[in-house]
Amino acid sequence: MTPFDTSLVDRAREAKRAQREEERQATLSQLLRWLSSLNENLDQCIEAVHMALRPDDVRHSLADISAARQGIGYEPVVDFRQGVARTVAWFRETPQAE
Repeated sequence: MTPFDTSLVDRAREAKRAQREEERQATLSQLLRWLSSLNENLDQCIEAVHMALRPDDVRHSLADISAARQGIGYEPVVDFRQGVARTVAWFRETPQAE
């Protein structure tokens, strides 16, 4: 390989690393938003604990509703915060089996 070839490989590798870090930050942001919403609905102050990934953790989620939006015009009728509030309310109102 020439120096030019290795430079292209290095730039591609760095771009992929940057993309993974951006995805990780977006996932972390979503998880913290979920935890904040739970705390609001439970009147709690649960703190996030950051740990190393486990072997069975989902590393990359491809969850995305854009195809449903484009294909069939789907739009959610309940936003994220409302969904968490409704879920918490359901668990409070529904007897749980032990």
